[in-house]
Amino acid sequence: MSYKLFKIRKRERGKQSDIVKTGSHSVKVLQLVKSRFSRASVYTWGTLVAVVLSTNGRPTVQLALLAPLSTFLMSLAVYIFNDLADLEVDKINAPDRPLVLRSVSKADTAVLVLLLNFGGISIGYLLGFYPFLITVGEMILGFAYSVRPFSLKDRFLAKTLAIGAGGILAIIFGGVAAGSVNSLVVYAALLFLIFLFVTSPINDLADYAGDLAERRKTIPIKIGRQNTVRLALLVAVLPPIPTLILLPAIGLNVLTPTLFLLLTCRSVQLLTPLLTKYSSPKIVRTHHKQLIPMHFLLQGALALGTLNIHI
Repeated sequence: MSYKLFKIRKRERGKQSDIVKTGSHSVKVLQLVKSRFSRASVYTWGTLVAVVLSTNGRPTVQLALLAPLSTFLMSLAVYIFNDLADLEVDKINAPDRPLVLRSVSKADTAVLVLLLNFGGISIGYLLGFYPFLITVGEMILGFAYSVRPFSLKDRFLAKTLAIGAGGILAIIFGGVAAGSVNSLVVYAALLFLIFLFVTSPINDLADYAGDLAERRKTIPIKIGRQNTVRLALLVAVLPPIPTLILLPAIGLNVLTPTLFLLLTCRSVQLLTPLLTKYSSPKIVRTHHKQLIPMHFLLQGALALGTLNIHI
C-alpha cells in the first residue's frame, strides 16, 4: 500500500514539475517579447495614426484594433528574428538579451517568429488583398534585413533605409487597410523616414564596438562617431520646416508645426551631449532610449494637426 502511495505521489510531483517548467518556459518567451516590445510599438503606433488620418478620426473599432495588431506582430517577428541572426554580435553589443543569456532556445525563438509572422499575415488577409500583400512584403523585408546574401543590416545606408522602409510599409498598411492613402498618410510615412535618421544612427553608435568587430558598414563606422551625432542633429531640426511650407496643402492646423518645434528642441537637447560623450555606449543608449518616444509624439502631433481649431 505504501509503495502504491509512493508511486502516486511521485507521479503527482512529476505533473507539478511539468506545470512549473511550462510556466517557466512561457515566462521566458514573454521576456523575449518584452525585450522588443517598445521597438515594435513604434511601428504599431504609425499604423494606428495612419488609420486615424485615413478615416478623418472615425475608424471602426475592428479596424483600429486589427490593423495595429497585424503591424505589431509583424514588427515583433522582424526584431526577434534579427536577434536570432545577431546572436554572436549581441554578445558584445547587448549581452543582457534573452537569447544571449540562453534563457530562450534558438528553436523556441524560431517557432515564435513563425507564429508571429503567421498571425500578422493572417490579419492582413482578413483586412483585404492589398493589406495582405503589404504584410508579405514586410516579412520579406525582415528576412532580407537579417539573412545573407542580402544582410541589409551590414550595408552602409541600406540598414537605415531598410528600417525606414519598414516604417513606411507600416504606415501605408494603415492607410490601405482603411481604404484611403491620402496626403497626410504619405507625409506621416515621410516623417517617419526622416526622423529615423536621428534614432537609427544613434542606436548604431551604441553598437559601435560589436559592429566594428563584425566589419559592418554602419553610419558611425563609415563617417565617424562624432559626425554621426552631427548628422542626427541636422536631421532633427527638419520636421518643422516642410510642415510649415506644406501647412495649407495638407490641411493641418498650427498645432502640428508648434509641437514639431518643441519636439525638435527636445531632440537637440538629448543629442547635444553626445557630441562629446559618443564613446560611452551606456550614455548613448540612455539618450537613444529617450529619443524613441519622439517617434510616437511626432506621429501624434500630425494626427492632432487634423483637428478643427478655431482661433
